[in-house]
Amino acid sequence: MSRRDRRAALARGKAEPTANLTELAARATLAFQEGRSIDAEVLCRQILALDARQPTALNIVGLLYQASGNHRLAAKTLAKAVAANELDAACQYNLAASYQALGQRVDAARHYRNALALGLSGKGPEPFLLQDTTILQCLSRMEDRSSLPVRNESVFGADEVAAIAQNTFLRCALGSTIIRGVPLEAVLTGLRKALPRLADNGASGSIVGCLASFARSPNSAFSTNMFLLRRRKKRAAPSHCARCYSRS
Repeated sequence: MSRRDRRAALARGKAEPTANLTELAARATLAFQEGRSIDAEVLCRQILALDARQPTALNIVGLLYQASGNHRLAAKTLAKAVAANELDAACQYNLAASYQALGQRVDAARHYRNALALGLSGKGPEPFLLQDTTILQCLSRMEDRSSLPVRNESVFGADEVAAIAQNTFLRCALGSTIIRGVPLEAVLTGLRKALPRLADNGASGSIVGCLASFARSPNSAFSTNMFLLRRRKKRAAPSHCARCYSRS
């Protein structure tokens, strides 16, 4: 849609009779879910003209900013949505996603933990984790299409683990809940097997942080991490990774 068409749509929205906020919010949500972003924006602008703190409209506008790559405006808008309704898990998660895109990992982690504590609107962490590009790539490589064994190091190399280490949501989820489902359990098991090898090879700082986060995880797939890494420390001279684990 051209800019002229977009402006015309917004103008038509302003001229339409005002419905009640609940109805407008429901229509905006449906339009957004159906991919009708202009209609969703028009309806949200109508809502915010009546109530500048309406969380549904603020959340949708924030997501529209996210889709356009404008995470600064998305974070500013979604922060207003969270301020209006701190108990909305979707707003918390969406705000965290924009903070992560901006590199503000401390803020991202705080809101991811809030979203997890609120139950992620009943969805659990799994569908969100399966949107991660690196995790999906690892799962694809783990598929044994040729009936030949898949080498763990060919799936979980230093670059892959470093990329996964940047997934703040995964690290928050590992620290607070049990991640279920066959695909993700396979990824977590593969990561567990890769940890001692990466520790011996002198992993980078980002990987060290990932290892520490995974080692503290309540997930059963990581229950032997501390034992394995302490054995490695006894058998070899202390490395940077070993010192990191001795403090965790």
